[in-house]
Order: sequence, then structure tokens, then C-alpha cells
Amino acid sequence: MWKAITSLTVFIAISCTPVTVDPAPTSSATAPAATPSASAQQDTTFTMPTDRDMYEFFGDQGSLIAYSSQSTPPPYESKIQRADPATKTWRTIYQTDAMFQQLHVAAGRMAILEYREPVQGRGASSEKIVVLDLTSGRATTIDEFALSPATYHGGGGGPRGPSFAVALGADRIAWTRLVEGAGGSVTGELELAPLSDPARRQTIGSSIEWIGPLAVDNARLVYAIGGKTQDELHVRDLATGGDTVIARAQVGNTALVGSPQMDRASVTGTWAIWAENTPSGTASIHALDLKTGTERTFDAGGTYCPVMSAGGRYVAWSCTSNGGPTQRVYDAATVQPVLAPPPGLGLSPTATEDGLIWFTLVADGRTVTLYRPR
Repeated sequence: MWKAITSLTVFIAISCTPVTVDPAPTSSATAPAATPSASAQQDTTFTMPTDRDMYEFFGDQGSLIAYSSQSTPPPYESKIQRADPATKTWRTIYQTDAMFQQLHVAAGRMAILEYREPVQGRGASSEKIVVLDLTSGRATTIDEFALSPATYHGGGGGPRGPSFAVALGADRIAWTRLVEGAGGSVTGELELAPLSDPARRQTIGSSIEWIGPLAVDNARLVYAIGGKTQDELHVRDLATGGDTVIARAQVGNTALVGSPQMDRASVTGTWAIWAENTPSGTASIHALDLKTGTERTFDAGGTYCPVMSAGGRYVAWSCTSNGGPTQRVYDAATVQPVLAPPPGLGLSPTATEDGLIWFTLVADGRTVTLYRPR
């Protein structure tokens, strides 16, 4: 939910003032969507109106997927909706009484981390990881666990600890399971399982600081594990079981300066990419080659960049800055600025598996557009 609310907050902030885009968009956010140029006739765009309670959007093989939730005390009400180009209407494919903490789409499925609180539960909670078939709406439970009120330590501001995380691939899923110990202590355990048989899961590692998956496919698992003095980025070969530390970052007082943010990297191809926001008010982008360990660092284009996304074709992020909000779209293969922005590029672009999603302001709210290059 924090991720979803952050995305919505960034959209609101960006939509209220002029936006600087690098490279420059071919039309303003309030203008009608541009007609693709002759060189882009095979590109496709699909635009839908949105409701105010839609927090986050995804692309699935040409269709739009929306996460909707109502800001109410528990029990919560959340749903996943789908819109197809053939019908051009939103339809609910999954609905539940949980808050969705994390969502991840891959190969026609969505991994959902469901969070529930009992009424007047004094901080007690239960969590469920499900995988949703985005065509049929069938949900499969992967794991469930619960935490007592003893594990609740207030609404933030303290040092970090293990938290929910999930990564989904075409045939595997990885997630962080939280295990309660003595005195309300919590240990994070990184689990990995095949989607065909979730019961055959294995524990990859554990940490009382932080551990979480960043990406998983049929060949590798990329994950971050935190420590008192340094964080590590690991790449695990799923065929051999070999585990390589590909990068390390020093950790200070996480209650004051946060984590190095490597633990929130987005992964695409051979790259792990993350934004580093510093207390001094500068932001930079780190691009780490997962094969060689070579790292590039460059200016993010703003002072604070909370949202980073990476897909098969693009890497995108939005920032705030003294000169106004900015947004960037880079090529996922080279991590260089795209030579030509997509036609009609709007606000808050987000990378999907094979394209981009953006918003456009209209008289009665906003629309969402899914763009897929040829």
C-alpha cells in the first residue's frame, strides 16, 4: 500500500506544475494523445478513463490492470480490475477484504501480498501471498503467516527491520516471510518456490535487518540482504545453487538517513537500477551490471526520486526538484536516454514488461495509457 500511495502522491505532485522531461515529450500532458508517426505505425496505445480509487496500474500483454482500494479502517476493500482493448471497459477479476502491500506482474500473472488487520487488533496482522491469473481471475495461495501485537512498534521513524517483499517470474515466485520470535522480534526469511508446486519451497536466507527478492526468472534470483554495517546484493544461480555477492553498500543509522536503497533496486536484463536520495537534497541513479559488477552513477534529474520502474524495453522514474517536477525515460538495454520519446508521452511514466504506462489530465480527472512499441 505504501508503494501504491507513493505512486499516487507523485502523480498529484507532478500534475500540479509544469513538467520537465528528458528527452522532451512531443505533446503536453493536457493535450489529446498524439497520433503515432509514420515510423511508429506498428506501435500500439490503449487509453482508459480512471476512477479516483485506482492507485496503481500495470500492463499485461496489451491489456490494462488496475489496483483499486478504498481508504477505510479494516476490514479493507481492494480489487484488481482489467480492461481489454476489445471491450474498452473495466471489469473486476479479483476482490477481497485485504490491503495490497505489494504487487508484481509477470507472464500473465500477478503476485499479491495481502495484508489484514483485525478490528481493534492493537497492531496484530496476518499476511497472505497469492498469485492471480490475470485472464481467469483464479487465485492460488502461496503462503500465509501472522504477527501478534508484540511485533508492532509504532508508525515509523525507527530503525529498519524485515518487511514484506515479493518477486514473480514466469515459473517461480520469491517472497519474504516474516517469522515472530521472542519479545516480538521479527526475522525475515527469503523463500523461493516453483509456481507449479508452491509446497516445494526452499529458504534461501534470513535476516533480522532486511532481506527481500528483487527479481526471479528461470535462471537466477536477485535479492538484497541487509546488515548492521553493510547491505549486499546477491545473484543466485538456480541451476547450480551458486550465490554471488555482486555489490555492497555501507549502512549508517537507518533511523536517520535510511538505507542505501540498493534494497529497492529494479531489475531488467543484466541491470539492477535504483535511485539514491540523500539528506543533502540530491538524487542519483545507480546502474549495476549484474554480470560484471560494473556500476555507473549519474544525475537523476531531481532532488528526490521516490518511484523507479524497469521493464523489458524501458526504465522510467519521476522526481521533484527546485525547478519543478521532472521525469525520465531510458532504454532498458543500454540505460541511456531514449532517442525518441513515445508519441503522446504523458505524466508519471512507468515501465511495464513490454512498454510504458502514463497519465493524461482531462476535464473530469485523468486517463491512463498503455504504450507498447513495435
